[in-house]
Amino acid sequence: MLEREVKLEASPAFRLETIARLGGGYRVSKIITAVFDSRYFDTTDRRLARAGCSLRYRTGDRWTLKLPDVSERGEFARAEHTVIAGPRTPPAALVDLATAYARTRRLRAVATLRTERRSVTLASAGGAALAEVADDRVAAELSTGAAMDFRELEVELAPHGSSAVLFDVVRRLQALGAGPQVFESKIHRVLGAAGPLTPELRSPHLSAHSSVADLLRAELTVQTGTLVANDAGIRLGLGPEPLHLARVAARRIRSALRVFLPLIDRGWAARLRADLEWLGNILGAARDADVLVQRLRARASNLDGPLAPQRARLIAALHEGSDAKYKGVRRALKAPRYARLLERLVAAAAHPRLVRDGTVAARVAVPELIAKPWRDLKTAVKKAKRRPTDAELHRLRIRVRRCRYVADAAAHVLGADMARFARRLARLQDILGEQHDAAVAAAYVRRVAARTRASQVAPALLEAEGRVDARRRAEWRKSWEKVVKARPV
Repeated sequence: MLEREVKLEASPAFRLETIARLGGGYRVSKIITAVFDSRYFDTTDRRLARAGCSLRYRTGDRWTLKLPDVSERGEFARAEHTVIAGPRTPPAALVDLATAYARTRRLRAVATLRTERRSVTLASAGGAALAEVADDRVAAELSTGAAMDFRELEVELAPHGSSAVLFDVVRRLQALGAGPQVFESKIHRVLGAAGPLTPELRSPHLSAHSSVADLLRAELTVQTGTLVANDAGIRLGLGPEPLHLARVAARRIRSALRVFLPLIDRGWAARLRADLEWLGNILGAARDADVLVQRLRARASNLDGPLAPQRARLIAALHEGSDAKYKGVRRALKAPRYARLLERLVAAAAHPRLVRDGTVAARVAVPELIAKPWRDLKTAVKKAKRRPTDAELHRLRIRVRRCRYVADAAAHVLGADMARFARRLARLQDILGEQHDAAVAAAYVRRVAARTRASQVAPALLEAEGRVDARRRAEWRKSWEKVVKARPV
């Protein structure tokens, strides 16, 4: 469930009863009063709170984990996951979902909040629930013994409410005397009183004057953040996109460690790269299986009539392979090795192990750093035969990708010319990627058609993949010429 709400300060003079004068055509229910206790869990260094997450047990056997999603104009939108369980220890399912944030640290009780809530429901003229307005008086006690009290208003959208309604209600409440917006949850307000909740992953601002160390830290921070942010989506099976984004992030971190190798400790980088390769291979196998399923399902969608049973058998075999790969991903994400890797990546993003002066301007250091991947790419293109094999084109694509990742990062400090170069490399990577996908799909069809008794379906699928292969093979050299022309001097 996605929770969408806005919080407001409640001035001492504000009375919820005045909501009867809210206007706007809203129907206002009677005021309902409730009291509930919430016990919050976090690591001792408040990792969940610092990442915008929270885990609580509320009176009534209800555990709730909130993970950061998006926040727009002060509207908190957080993915909310609920499990009914006893109060003693956090449910394993929620601990699992919080892994990317807690990593190797245990979750412990850090605060208890008693909330006295007076709330009303706002409905449309037709009676449909639109939002709830709650006036909360909170008494909080931390595990350290510190205590605090405060009052706030919450406006939470009903499941089918709109942001327009949310901010219309906020505006009307403020006209009735409510205070300014509060941009933090109750538990973050409480834990933040003990010291600032500084995010673990903080990317330095990049400009033309940034140092090469800042450029490395920014790339490690952004990509580690992407890996962390997509962890729960993979565990929940929310489709191929979280898997794809995590896989790309793992690749980009490996690439950064390779490119910046002249600046960093080689042994340290090698250990990180080995674990990232392990993770990337597992994520990649599942992602490739996803692509194959989607691709061949679309190709075979019009093969009906007598061919339908063969199509069904072929697709069923595809799904079996994909399911097995996803099981491998879930095992990997539960492994201690994965949590330790995330721990090391967060530390690396803040403090990469430099062995050379990192204060050198990035605009001075980048040309030297990009020289090797660019030289390797040019050599690979020169070696490509008139009719390169699928394997040769795949290796060429890897070279393109490495160079593109460096250019992407460097564009933050070298500007428009480097950004254009990165875009041209990305286009070449896409062309070679589509050729690779076509080759993989064709090889799969040839391998599996006989086993699944789908030999009559195979020719149509192979013909379609052959057309893609031919088209992309005809395009890649022209795309390469555009890359060469865009290469910054």
